[in-house]
Amino acid sequence: MFIKSLPSNQPGLAGAYNGVACVYSEKNELNLALENYGKAYEIRQKQSPSYPSLIVASLHNIANILSEKKMFDSALDYFQQAFQLEETTCPNDREQKAIILQNMESTYLEKGDIDTALDHLLRTLNILQDRLPAEHPKISTCLGHIGFVYETQSDYTKALDYYHQEFEMNKHCLPCDHSHLSKDLNQIAITYTKDNQTKKALEFCLKELKHQKSIFNHHHPRIARVLMTIATILLNEKYYKKAEEYYNEALSNLRQSIPIDHQPIAKCLTSLGRLQAIYKNFQPALPYLLEALTIYRQCSSLEHVNSADVCNIIALCYERLNQPAEALNYFN
Repeated sequence: MFIKSLPSNQPGLAGAYNGVACVYSEKNELNLALENYGKAYEIRQKQSPSYPSLIVASLHNIANILSEKKMFDSALDYFQQAFQLEETTCPNDREQKAIILQNMESTYLEKGDIDTALDHLLRTLNILQDRLPAEHPKISTCLGHIGFVYETQSDYTKALDYYHQEFEMNKHCLPCDHSHLSKDLNQIAITYTKDNQTKKALEFCLKELKHQKSIFNHHHPRIARVLMTIATILLNEKYYKKAEEYYNEALSNLRQSIPIDHQPIAKCLTSLGRLQAIYKNFQPALPYLLEALTIYRQCSSLEHVNSADVCNIIALCYERLNQPAEALNYFN
């Protein structure tokens, strides 16, 4: 109400509307966010024609909200306006153009236009490589996005090439214990398995495990995450005993890590419980699963889907143990 009482030529009014829009966007109230970003854009067009970067920012903000609302064609129209204005008025600000292109790529990808998404990503990569140092997190992120697009096309050879480039660059750009390195490794392993190259996936993970054990103490979380990736590959290939060994080693590692990371512990416990259920050892499965459920319920950010999955396995175990009341309780 206070903003509405201000005169339309009030300095900073566009910034105020922009701030309000940001708040609504954070709250996922997209219609109100769009309305306020639109007002900021209208004011900037009138008040700030000599500051095109502000108008570009407004166009970009509107495009992002439209993309979130799945209004892809309208979003792309605003992205294109932002890109053209940026190219005309700020030809040297290549990094901002790269950001716009990346967001356009995400929109094309959601729209299902994979070839155009890939074209925008490759243009983004060229801009970033021209603008930034040879090894930079923004370049590695772009490489990962390109890999993901190729993966969606089932072109696993090209996907792996870009994922490996991303991983190697992140090794140089990021601290050696950064969580992105574990995500990179996991993505490479998953892509190898999708390409029916399980042996290569395991060789890659075991090589990285050896490397990590040489630079970290034995109870480092990154070691545990590689152990979990190896265990998951073995589980999917039905090498249950070997998978159990790696999950147990990962769990022991995680319980002794500082600080304790509850999410991977719960994942390990769930997998160990699932393995016991596969062996038809339903009673021994329950302690693992019940502990995992307790962790998920204590961590609200993890609670929803994970709890439902674990409850379902617990219920099935009780059902096999001829305890229908307990089974029904967890099914509910």
